[in-house]
Amino acid sequence: MHYSIHPGIVLNYFKTAYFILFALLTYSAGNAQTCTGSLGDPVVIITFGEGAASAGPLSNNVTSYTHSTIPCPGDGLYTIVSQSSGCGMSWHSVPEDHTLLDANGNMMLVNASYQPGDFYTQRVTGLCGGTTYEFSAWILNVLMNSAC
Repeated sequence: MHYSIHPGIVLNYFKTAYFILFALLTYSAGNAQTCTGSLGDPVVIITFGEGAASAGPLSNNVTSYTHSTIPCPGDGLYTIVSQSSGCGMSWHSVPEDHTLLDANGNMMLVNASYQPGDFYTQRVTGLCGGTTYEFSAWILNVLMNSAC
């Protein structure tokens, strides 16, 4: 009996063996990137003041919404309040803002418009390249699911 080996089959075996050998020799376990150390002092802290005296309108370059003095603003309006309650059956009551060490602290309460707009914008300058920054914000949708 006579056997012949086709050169293409031999080449495929060598390619497969080479790939397996390459994969085994170059395998290394990967690690997720994690930050170590601690964050420095905050670059920007945004609060809306404390008490009724600081509940005035924000400057026009901060929001595209219109300020309202009533505690339950209508569509496209916002107000600055220390708590939210009694705004009908479709809104959550929020007894206080979430800012730490801010007794009677205010929050921005926005009733979104049907038209697109900016709730809040803040330009931050003086940042350094190659530096890790953390952004955090407390945001709550006060509209109850049952209202949708």
